[in-house]
Amino acid sequence: MAGMENLVGLKSFFEFIADSCSEGSFSPLGGVRPWCEPCPAGYFSDAQASVSCKACGIGEYSSQAGSTSCDQCPSGSATATNGSSSAGDCREQCPAGLFGGTGGIAPCFKCAKGTFSDQVGTTQCQQCEVGKSTLPPAGQGDGGVTLCAEECQAGREGPGGLAPCVDCRPGFFSETAGSRQCGRCEPGFYSIAGSTSCTGCPATCELAKLQGDNPVDAALRDQCCLGAWSLS
Repeated sequence: MAGMENLVGLKSFFEFIADSCSEGSFSPLGGVRPWCEPCPAGYFSDAQASVSCKACGIGEYSSQAGSTSCDQCPSGSATATNGSSSAGDCREQCPAGLFGGTGGIAPCFKCAKGTFSDQVGTTQCQQCEVGKSTLPPAGQGDGGVTLCAEECQAGREGPGGLAPCVDCRPGFFSETAGSRQCGRCEPGFYSIAGSTSCTGCPATCELAKLQGDNPVDAALRDQCCLGAWSLS
């Protein structure tokens, strides 16, 4: 009798396997017939005996009921939500240099200063590494920022405070990194090229200083001793 009971148990097991819901369908009642239903459009089932269907992910869709997998949106497009049921739900993604919402689709926005986006369909911008930055967002027609540039160090200036950078001219200074334009020393102060600050002029000028040709002597002569403070 024990052997007979085992055979009955095996028969019931194989009947259960045979009666499992097929791929593309589901049943919340154990995943078995006769309660199987096809997965609705936007969802899929890739296994037998499923008790629920899975939603197509961002960038995917399924347009038919009973799907066993989802279709991918064309390159450069994505869906805004999970569970999309039509190729028409695929929308163009934001280009590199801009970022968007879920799926990286419109509306698209420009990255803030110091951040960038180098890929299509970005949902957030990346921070520039230390010592680098980007220009602030420009006009409406600007394509956005796809890379970072070296930030000008103190004592230097450059367009937007970024490379290519040049040293501040004698009589000018820049005390912080990222300067767009060096500031002019006030009357009574002097600086050499590449200065981060200005130095007060001496009370009297020595003849040797007037004749010297090193950067400091030249700065003292031109900016202090000869009173040439109105540099251009």
